[in-house]
Amino acid sequence: MEIAKIRVKVKKGDRYESSNYRPISILSVFSKILEKLIYHRFILFINKHNILTDARHGFRNNKSDETASQLFIENIQESVDKQLYILGLFFFDLV
Repeated sequence: MEIAKIRVKVKKGDRYESSNYRPISILSVFSKILEKLIYHRFILFINKHNILTDARHGFRNNKSDETASQLFIENIQESVDKQLYILGLFFFDLV
């Protein structure tokens, strides 16, 4: 269990605008070290047992939203070249 002190910091702009502030968590050094150890053991376990598919791009080494977008565009281009039908459904949360 982590206990953090929360401080607010001005991002940019007018100091009197509440939207210009962001929260900062101040954690102890011990909890940061423990978090890194657990994270690395967790990643080793996931990779060793091949739990995540290659399609998963978030929170993985050498993969990001950029690589996911690239793969998506390449798949569309291949389908267009093969004259296949392409269908996409996109859901956005506007809240």
